[in-house]
Amino acid sequence: MDIPSGFWLTLLACAGYGAIHSALASHTVKGWAERRFGQFARRTYRLFFVLMASLTTLALLAVPLLLPDRPLYVIPFPWIILTLAVQAFAVWGLLAALSQTDALAFLGLRQLSAPEPLRRRAKSGELITRGFYGRVRHPLYLFSLILLWLFPVVTWNILALMIGLTVYLYIGTLLEERKLLDEFGEAYAEYRRTTPMIFPRLLPGRVTRPRQEGE
Repeated sequence: MDIPSGFWLTLLACAGYGAIHSALASHTVKGWAERRFGQFARRTYRLFFVLMASLTTLALLAVPLLLPDRPLYVIPFPWIILTLAVQAFAVWGLLAALSQTDALAFLGLRQLSAPEPLRRRAKSGELITRGFYGRVRHPLYLFSLILLWLFPVVTWNILALMIGLTVYLYIGTLLEERKLLDEFGEAYAEYRRTTPMIFPRLLPGRVTRPRQEGE
């Protein structure tokens, strides 16, 4: 099979993107930034991370468009209506799941006025286990994968992007889980035992989850 060079270069770009993103999210780099820049890092590092993630994501999405490519398939009518509807639901799910978190802190805006250590132990009640987070531990990744794999027009380069980002999300999730265990301790360990990581259970069942403060 004659696979265009853009496919492999797109996969390579995904690997570079994942390496940069994971490094910036690591305790090692965060610890260095906090030691080097102190209070300034506590105020701005999360916002810097979000801006870097946004810029590198835009750059990565441009890669498939700039490299040699060939079409693979287009989802035909009327199936494209169904896939677009599911993608619209995924966009809503992303926004809804984000709204269940502290969105200002997630974007790094709250830290500008209320700086906090880049590596800390979470306070009691901070672990979110309601709503979408009661079904899966990483709903943002679930909805991102739905958007990714239901793209209506797929070329070799777009397929490489889909594969590369899926692999990165899986590896990134495992790395994030280690940090969450460090931050939340036994509360997250119990949450992990009772709640699927990315894909919800297909069959309903009684799931015992950790109680949040005030429940």
